[in-house]
Formats: sequence, structure tokens, C-alpha cells
Amino acid sequence: MAGIIDAMKCAKLYRIDLSSPPFDSISGVHFFPTNPDHFLVSAWDTIRLDNGIQELDLPTVKVTYLGQHGNVVTVVNYARGRSALLFDLSLEILDPCSSSANVSTHVLPERVYHPDPASNTLVVSMSSRLFRIYDIRRISEPSQTRESSLKFMIRSLACMSNRKGYAIGSVEGRTGEGYFDPSPEVWDQKYALKCHRQTIEDIDHIHNTFASAGSDETVSIWDHKLKMRLRQYPKYSGPIASVAFSCDGSRLAVVVSYTLDEDDGEEASITVEAYYMFIVRW
Repeated sequence: MAGIIDAMKCAKLYRIDLSSPPFDSISGVHFFPTNPDHFLVSAWDTIRLDNGIQELDLPTVKVTYLGQHGNVVTVVNYARGRSALLFDLSLEILDPCSSSANVSTHVLPERVYHPDPASNTLVVSMSSRLFRIYDIRRISEPSQTRESSLKFMIRSLACMSNRKGYAIGSVEGRTGEGYFDPSPEVWDQKYALKCHRQTIEDIDHIHNTFASAGSDETVSIWDHKLKMRLRQYPKYSGPIASVAFSCDGSRLAVVVSYTLDEDDGEEASITVEAYYMFIVRW
């Protein structure tokens, strides 16, 4: 769904209304990895429930069917030519360039919440505050299994752009940081910050900077080297469902949309007109 810049804009904050508004909540936003002017927006009304996997070639709009699976696919990530598909209790690795797309399937001990790749490393967060860290080149067994340093359920995850670690966000509004190096002197550098009053719905990272999105209608910017929050933007008009930095770090996309934290699951109070984005330019 393309974004059209609205006439309402001020200084460095641009509101973008989607030209084809979704019929359900926005699930995420991602900038193109090589073009800071292009982005993709997904919504829950575009999720496939037929257990099928398709690949879309954006320049040609050609759709390639990759396979059928035994359960609903909840998350797809792309890393070094392979796609990591996460089901309720399993991880599947696909190679879209191979004649047989399925490379391997791995059963996980807990329900999957979030994956994120960093070069050849894949981090998977699960329920019971568990993490698994995989080397994609040797995916048969996890290289590490860890327990979260935060006390409550993990809701969001993002690997550092320097590929040395990851950041996590919890349902209590805390962010935490961990490193891939298991040595005690490195592991002791981990920390946690209280950045939001409610659930952290999403985290993204570029350079030394993380952005965290909260269902408390705010976005926080923090520096993982200084171990401090740099700023918190004034409240938006609704919960922040997703955030994303552009590839050059010049823009931050902020999605305002319904999240499950507002009430007991009823979405009646949130209308389609409430789904929109802001672009923050530095």
C-alpha cells in the first residue's frame, strides 16, 4: 500500500495517509534495504490463513508459490538469500532459489514470538522468556539458548546493526540489551531501561540508536552505547504498532494503529481512519 503525503506537515514531521487503507490493524512497516524513499506496510487483513507461502517480485509483480505447510505462518524473515518461517512451535528455513524451497524444519520448545537476523546469526524469542540463537550456516542446532534478562514476556526484538547483539522490549515497557558473545566480561555489559508505561510493540535499530514503539502512544529513542534514553516524542493520537528506520537513517516511520493492549480484544473504538503513519526526518 503506497503512502501519500498529506497536506498536514510541519518542519520535520510528515503525516502519511495510506492510499488504500486496510480493513484491519497495521501489523508492520519496513523500509527497502537500499532505498530510503520506499517502504512497505502490512496489515492483518492481508495475512494468509491457507498455510501457503508465496514470493512477490516487486519490479515485475510476479508471484511465485514456494510451498504449503501444516500450520499458519505467523512471521517471515529474510537473511542472506534464505527465508526463515516461524510457526507456532517450529522454525522452517526456505531457499527461494532452490528447486526444493524447503531446506530444513526445526521444532522449538516454546511458542514463537519474534525472530530477527543479523548476517549469519538468527535470534528467535519464545514464550517463557526464552531465546535461541542460531548460526544460519549450521542451523541444525542452536548455538545458544538463553533466558531473558527482563522479568516479563518479550513483545519485540531487533538485532544491532553492528551484528554484536540485540535489543528486546517487554509488556511492562522495559527495553533490554544482550550480546552474542557469551563471555562473562561481555555479557556483564547488558542492561535494561524503563522507556514506556505500557507494552513495547516494536523496536528498530540503526547505527548506535534504537527506536521503541509503545502502546502508550509514544516513541522513545535511546543509545545502546551510552545506555540512556536520548528523547521521547510527544504522544501521538493512538498506540504505536510499528517503527522502522530507513536504510540511511535519515527517516523513522511511525505507525499509529490499534494494538491488542487497548482493551479485551474489541476493536470497535478504533476506526480505519485512525490507521496512518508519520515520517520523522532528521
